[in-house]
Amino acid sequence: MNDVNSTMIFIYFIYGLVFFTLGISALMHINRKHKAFPLVSSIQYLGLFGLLHGVVEWLIMFSFTTLFSNRFVFFRELIWILNGFSFIFLMFFALKLMNHYVFKTDLRVLFIYTSVISLGIYVSTFFIGDRNMMIRYLIGFPSAFMTGVALILTTRDRYYSKMKWIRYQLNIMAAAFVLYGLTQLMDQSVFLNLFGMRLEVSRTLLAILITLLFVSVIRLFKLENDKRLNYLIARQNVGKERKRLAREMHDVILQDLFSVGIQIENLQDDYSVDTELSQKLSASKIQLNKVMERIRDFLITSSFEKNDVDDLYVRLQTMLMNFKTPDGMAIKLSQNNDQINYGFISTNKLNQLYYVVRESVINANKHSKGTLIQIGINSTINGLSLTVFDDGKGFDTSKPNALQGMGLKSMLERINMISGELNIKSDINGTRISIMVPWEV
Repeated sequence: MNDVNSTMIFIYFIYGLVFFTLGISALMHINRKHKAFPLVSSIQYLGLFGLLHGVVEWLIMFSFTTLFSNRFVFFRELIWILNGFSFIFLMFFALKLMNHYVFKTDLRVLFIYTSVISLGIYVSTFFIGDRNMMIRYLIGFPSAFMTGVALILTTRDRYYSKMKWIRYQLNIMAAAFVLYGLTQLMDQSVFLNLFGMRLEVSRTLLAILITLLFVSVIRLFKLENDKRLNYLIARQNVGKERKRLAREMHDVILQDLFSVGIQIENLQDDYSVDTELSQKLSASKIQLNKVMERIRDFLITSSFEKNDVDDLYVRLQTMLMNFKTPDGMAIKLSQNNDQINYGFISTNKLNQLYYVVRESVINANKHSKGTLIQIGINSTINGLSLTVFDDGKGFDTSKPNALQGMGLKSMLERINMISGELNIKSDINGTRISIMVPWEV
């Protein structure tokens, strides 16, 4: 074995090992606890990319030996196929991230389109010529470039606004992926003449940078996120305890004090002839009323504290229990219980959301002529998301003043008052009203 082959074996060994490290690290960080975060919920595809790409580089490494010289054609085809699949998984990673921030559509449709296009590209390579080049040009470069764009979009997420070090590393990681994509377009000899190093060395260095940044970002993210989640959980527990105490004060203590007040009044009647005692009892009654008033003021003040989403859910549930619907119409209310709330929303904002949802249900009940109304409450990392969907006849939102009637103007005003967003989509298959209100932390 000559020195060149030994060098290439070493380079591809490191190259493959780095991608194996990336893949295993990504798959190890799949965490249900953090699944609401787009970056974490997408990393299984990055993990599969890393593992497959590692296999590809090690297969290329073995091609520099005599182990598989008699089956060279088979292994060459296998390398091309696995390389294509690895980049498809990288594209899935990018698409899932971008779907959260840009497309906001059915992810399955994007994946199906991507798979069909990639398959078409691979089949076309049988007729075009250099299959390896076509896979790198038409699948490798776009997937790496899209990953860079997706990571940049991630840095603009409101949730990471105070995590400057994470955003900084994500930006570098995005640039590294774009550069890695560009290396898929470069010719080996041209690159060697320009930079004085083999193309594989530059790819290996970029792979090392990407892997180190990814491991660092995930580690910092988990530390920051766990700290924030623990803080929010503690705040929510304090809020629940405050509510429990408030209910106890209202249901028990105030009632007991009210009973004491009645007893004082009875004593006043019994000892009305004793002027001095009657005056003392009257003063005690006045003082007792002041104490009760202070307790009521405290309970009222507490009701305007930042609250959790369960209050809105219970209130909507109560409303729907007393809601009259025409025969054949069903109303379903659901809440995502798998996630904790990543912030708080004031009672005033919850009230506005309640009235908007109620107005939406009333409109659907009166005008949709459908059979089902679905209300969904979902806690996301950036805010509270609500949807109201009916399977009725819909209406034309493009018509002038289409959104001015049926209480829609009032709904828009309420949402604007609480710095939220309201979107309405309607067609012959039904109407969907989507609401997003940012957390108060």
